[in-house]
Amino acid sequence: MDKHSGIPAPGLNPEDFEVVSDRARLGVTSVAGGSQSESRPLSVWFVMQCPEEGIAFSGVSYGSGFMRGKSRAFTPILQKLTPRDTAGVAHWCDDGTLGIDLLPTTDRIAPSESIEKVLSAPMAHVSNEPGQNGLHDVFLRAREVTQRTSPGALPFWCSSTEITAGCTTNRSRSC
Repeated sequence: MDKHSGIPAPGLNPEDFEVVSDRARLGVTSVAGGSQSESRPLSVWFVMQCPEEGIAFSGVSYGSGFMRGKSRAFTPILQKLTPRDTAGVAHWCDDGTLGIDLLPTTDRIAPSESIEKVLSAPMAHVSNEPGQNGLHDVFLRAREVTQRTSPGALPFWCSSTEITAGCTTNRSRSC
């Protein structure tokens, strides 16, 4: 994308991109281009895992708890979105609970505030299968909300877990 005009660069092919997830190279099958008015808006979802507690953690918060107090780090990313792009916040807990915390919005401050509320919630008890189901279900629910609130928008996931594709974060890097 041209940083001055905001128009996608012409002539790009799938070979011009490299996508890596968990150190494995993923294939890019297609690339779409067009003028800014033709391109699809993004619906960026910040999917946070509830802070967790468990015997093995010795009282230390895991899940997305390491992000507590750092949600403003997303503000520069949010400011680079186009006016048509939206951002929403959802969470899932290892006990299987999940929720949509912020519907997709063009407000560039609200997502950071919503993330901070999720990360300040009481810690969830660590489990296994219910958490896997919760993660799966929160992605489905966020996709449904995107289709309902921003028809045609392309959902993009930013997650604090290392197991999702898209923009991932862990303790040493940010999206």
